[in-house]
Amino acid sequence: QLTVSLPPDLIPVPGTATDPATGLPLFARSRQTGLVFRFIPGGPCAMGSPQGALADEDEQPRHNVVLSPYFFAVAPIENALYEQQFAPEHRQKRGAYSKQPAQPAARVTYHQATAFARWLCEQEGAPADSYRLPTEAQFERATRGAYPNASYLYPNGDEPDPGYDVYSQPSAIAVDVGPTNSFGLYHTVANIFQWTSDWYADKYDDCPCAATNPKGPATGKQRVLRGGTWYVYAMSFRAADRFKSTPDTEEDHIGLRVVRKLDAVQSVAMSAATTTTPATGDTSPGSPTSDDIAAITNNFCIEK
Repeated sequence: QLTVSLPPDLIPVPGTATDPATGLPLFARSRQTGLVFRFIPGGPCAMGSPQGALADEDEQPRHNVVLSPYFFAVAPIENALYEQQFAPEHRQKRGAYSKQPAQPAARVTYHQATAFARWLCEQEGAPADSYRLPTEAQFERATRGAYPNASYLYPNGDEPDPGYDVYSQPSAIAVDVGPTNSFGLYHTVANIFQWTSDWYADKYDDCPCAATNPKGPATGKQRVLRGGTWYVYAMSFRAADRFKSTPDTEEDHIGLRVVRKLDAVQSVAMSAATTTTPATGDTSPGSPTSDDIAAITNNFCIEK
């Protein structure tokens, strides 16, 4: 049993199920800004791609890490929330590819993304660094969903989800539109690149990460980007696919997502809310039900 409690700045999404190991809601939203999060259980997770599996060299070697539980934003940050109070001037910077309120906030540098996370802490009355950019390991763990240790190429299996066809658009789509992974998360492998807090290393061999809660190299010149865009090929929708850019990069295809870290975690144990192989017709304990998905949609923080 994990010793962890729901932070006071988060409230359960009405009707959501709970994680069996911790009793925490699978979906929660921040009290002040209404940002919706998905609980990600702690435990071991595979990172990287097996050799020969359409893998790029920087995705190897495939290795295991152990993560503490955390909350991961259900979707990238959209223009409406980003501009609401934090950066009203961003409205004038919306590119042609992401200019609607419900589309992801783009043209955001790494420094602006981290400033937004600090702003969230202030808005929610949470301790400093409670809201932050995800580490690369946290991003990949969330992307793999209910199958953290399976050697799948894509979030839900070895073939791209047919729903990814929705990304064959001339621009980004709304952050709550499109296929989700087994944890009900939007756009962990498509629609827009998202900053992580890790410096980039050419190979995991070159990364002096610890096995538990790794944070990447201590220094570097480029930060890791995860996710994808509306214009890349399906092979780039793989769970382990990596990108990188300098922290001051401001492009139409780069945005952000945040995590809410959990305090008072006394042990990192595999939660009952994960599975390592796909269920055969049954919903795994960690997968959202249709009621959960409805709850997410009804409680999403988006200016319609």
